[in-house]
Amino acid sequence: MAFKAIQKLATTASFANWHQAQQAIEEIVDSLSGFRDVALFLGVKPDTVRLIEKQLDTCWQDNKGLLG
Repeated sequence: MAFKAIQKLATTASFANWHQAQQAIEEIVDSLSGFRDVALFLGVKPDTVRLIEKQLDTCWQDNKGLLG
């Protein structure tokens, strides 16, 4: 998704400014960093964890430029 489109979505979501939206994105990234351990602890099958991690990694690669 284009950077300008993301900024417009941030405005639509009532973020006061782009920096505030970036902070929210960083919080989400931080919370997802422990996904594997939590998922395995909760009994999610390893194959399922790998599939989800693959999708999360693709999303990260596509959007890492949004972080400041």
